Amino acid sequence: MSPSAILRVGSNISFDSAKCTGCESCAIVCPRGAIQITKDQGFETISYTFALCLYCRRCSFTCPEDAVKLTAALEPAGFSTSARVEEKLQIELQICGRCGSAFAPRPMVRKIENLIMEKRGIDLSSLIVLCPQCRTRILAEGSSERFGLSQALLSQSQQVAQTHEAKQ
Repeated sequence: MSPSAILRVGSNISFDSAKCTGCESCAIVCPRGAIQITKDQGFETISYTFALCLYCRRCSFTCPEDAVKLTAALEPAGFSTSARVEEKLQIELQICGRCGSAFAPRPMVRKIENLIMEKRGIDLSSLIVLCPQCRTRILAEGSSERFGLSQALLSQSQQVAQTHEAKQ
């Protein structure tokens, strides 16, 4: 590159794999789709396309875990970066203990489980590893006792489910 080349200012993203729970909020708020989420074979992959980034920093501001950082980057202005996709992070998906389907990022499931235990003192470890469809089936079958759910928690869950169905 010659010293007189015109440079384009862009951004580079770094994802902190220790903090990221895979909530997808960074991709949802990105106005240009520079951050993409794909799910395949038990993993969620977060990809970033340099050329699409506006450097608006919405992804960084929105991340509840403070796992997204942006840094300025320079490249030759005439250089096409539209095809340059950098896969930045792969997150393992939680596999349902009943049907075997992948349903949510594992770090997010663990965080929710820990928060429920911390705030409510309820151990949902045997139930939270089930996909939403299997959890619904268990509640409908009335087999919640084997998952350690109290009758009060079961009633509360059924009320939430009924309210959700009524809204749809």
